[in-house]
Amino acid sequence: MSVTDFTETQDFAATETGLARVIKGWVVAYNARSAKDTAAFFADDAILYPQNAEPAKGKAAIEGVMKHVFGLGQMEFTFTPIASSISGDFAYQTGAYVQTITPATGAPIEDRGEAIIIMKRVAGDEWRIIHDMYNSDLPAA
Repeated sequence: MSVTDFTETQDFAATETGLARVIKGWVVAYNARSAKDTAAFFADDAILYPQNAEPAKGKAAIEGVMKHVFGLGQMEFTFTPIASSISGDFAYQTGAYVQTITPATGAPIEDRGEAIIIMKRVAGDEWRIIHDMYNSDLPAA
């Protein structure tokens, strides 16, 4: 099935709503610094590809990465969708992010870049992230 070839039984608008719900929920959980809630948007066998680090394989490893990141300070994260496509039970979402981390001491640290998120439908209009990769626009420090 191509991304434009939907059967009568598929509700494209509802599917897009499901994808948006995952992205928006993830951003809320991330800004709340909840590693468990952030990881809940990932499939059990998902892979997160953090910058300058080995991939985190599985929900438990992803939760560990989030705990580390959230230990760096207060978070302010925004995600602006750029493009998405759906084909059957798989979808991707690309977008631009801006993240500001304010450590307990020192100046805030801003990062911005792009991400590609691949999701899989797990039931009805419910989706989980299976691959998440992001890349900073800023030069390495």
